Amino acid sequence: MVRQLEVFLFDEPLSNLDAKLRVSMRVKISQLHNELGSTMVYVTHDQTEAMTMGDRICVMKDGRIMQCDTPLNLYNRPANRFVAGFIGSPAMNFLTVKVIEDNGEPALVFNNHVMRVPVERSVLVRPYIGKNVILGIRPENIHLAKKRDAISVSGRILVKEEMGHEMIVYFDENDTGQMIARLTSERGHTISVREKEEFVFDMEQCHLFDAETEESILG
Repeated sequence: MVRQLEVFLFDEPLSNLDAKLRVSMRVKISQLHNELGSTMVYVTHDQTEAMTMGDRICVMKDGRIMQCDTPLNLYNRPANRFVAGFIGSPAMNFLTVKVIEDNGEPALVFNNHVMRVPVERSVLVRPYIGKNVILGIRPENIHLAKKRDAISVSGRILVKEEMGHEMIVYFDENDTGQMIARLTSERGHTISVREKEEFVFDMEQCHLFDAETEESILG
């Protein structure tokens, strides 16, 4: 820092710090970056550090770059299943679903539930009619069902984590595997462990991946 170099390399500098000190040092390094105006290459396994500190992030797997993009693009438009599952905490939920044609439009079938594909995405999903694809849905895009919701998924509550302003709920959908929902405390305070609840997916926010290549279908 004293030498005012053009490029700095950080190799997991905060990995041995406790949680509180890690947060304060994260802010301090970001401030230094803004003040110095130098390029900083920061290596980390902590996605929170990457998302909060990086202007651009390269997600790597087995020595290969999976996607290099801005933090928000990585989160909202992951290029493949690996990036989608790596970025975000709690992690994205993944389900294998079948694409069918319903009233002339592609739709997704999961455990006898038919889920509509948003109109603006239907042209991208149409080539997969008759095939299985991987549906990705983030925990914050799973909600408790309301009476007016025609299609919902029933799940048995396994664990709930009270976070104050929100609640993380782990539930089992017909024994197909554990899923995670992030609920506001107002909506989640009435649920009980071991009881069944009805959930709905926000299909406007869903992600779809090719079952073989695991690349994003939605671009």
